[in-house]
Amino acid sequence: ARGAEEAEALKEAGIDYEIVPGVTAASGAAAAGGDFLTARGRNDTIVLTTGTHADGTSTPDWLQHLRSKSRVAVYMGINTASDIESTLQDLGIADQVDVTIVHNAQTDDEKIVNCAGDALVTTLQTSQIENKAILFLDMKDTAAPSIAIVA
Repeated sequence: ARGAEEAEALKEAGIDYEIVPGVTAASGAAAAGGDFLTARGRNDTIVLTTGTHADGTSTPDWLQHLRSKSRVAVYMGINTASDIESTLQDLGIADQVDVTIVHNAQTDDEKIVNCAGDALVTTLQTSQIENKAILFLDMKDTAAPSIAIVA
């Protein structure tokens, strides 16, 4: 998301740039914990989303993708962790969601912490994790196969 904004600013300024493909942060974060973005029998779908819209006043509609056999990777979700936890609690599924927090993946300061969705904010505080983290949200195997979202 930020890369697109930076590329647009360079374009508007008349500055040439090149987009060099690399490993997405979610892939690096999963690998840091010895995990994969998808795995047969566990999850066959990965959704990459952001924790907040650019306007900062609303959150993306990531919840529709959170279901059994899917994994939601939330970039820049630390500042909206309380909103994420509240949303999960409001739907009554916070205890059915496993969260893996990967802070500073692939660096010497890397930290990986696991918790349930209803302990996200407390876990971030006690682990002293701030930005530069990706949140992986996975429905537990015992959870319902999907969540019906009614607008």
